[in-house]
Amino acid sequence: MKKRWGKPTIEWMDSLGVLTDRWLLTHMAAVTNRDVALIKKRGTNVCHNPGATLHGAYAAISGGKFPEMLDRGITVVIGCDSTAANNSLDMFRALYQVATSHKEARVIPDLIPPEKALEMATVDAAKALHWEEIGSLEKGKKADVIVVDCSKTNWTPNYEFALVPNLVYSGDGRDVETVLIDGKVVYKDRKFTTVDEAEVNRQAQRAGDRIMKRLPYRLKSRWPVV
Repeated sequence: MKKRWGKPTIEWMDSLGVLTDRWLLTHMAAVTNRDVALIKKRGTNVCHNPGATLHGAYAAISGGKFPEMLDRGITVVIGCDSTAANNSLDMFRALYQVATSHKEARVIPDLIPPEKALEMATVDAAKALHWEEIGSLEKGKKADVIVVDCSKTNWTPNYEFALVPNLVYSGDGRDVETVLIDGKVVYKDRKFTTVDEAEVNRQAQRAGDRIMKRLPYRLKSRWPVV
């Protein structure tokens, strides 16, 4: 961007007059203090994908400015990116990564507490998407709800004061037993109600097999598999 337009990406977008609150900027690994100031001034939203940067070494945690953006009141949300970049679409895993990785990088044990991480994945995410009829359980909002089993071993012992920390630090996507979207049950007793999960997995495997056959080389495991 600097070579072609003479400015880094965020400054270039602002110079065009397109840096607004309609953006959800993702990854944001290489940002400057000026970028942060411009994002705050324009009300632009940011999506943090911790799994992708940890997997692909984007340096969004070691070199990024997410704590600074949160301190400035910028709306920062949590995403998973894609299976190709992250290998996981488990939002519980992403919550854990956000609430722990920045502590290690900055050596600040109370940086991005679990309560803030949960807000980033719910109410802040709805705000960033201009979809404020979801994101929290309130009268007049859509009934988007997950029911989590808190009785499993990874949650025990569990207390009211530890509920959110347990959700973020100990929770797992497999703890979800029911999901409602706008009041419609799409997942019940840990089974999908709208799709055949086994058939989707079979189709995904077949698609992967077709791709593998087209490769001009063969991929081999770095670890012996028997």
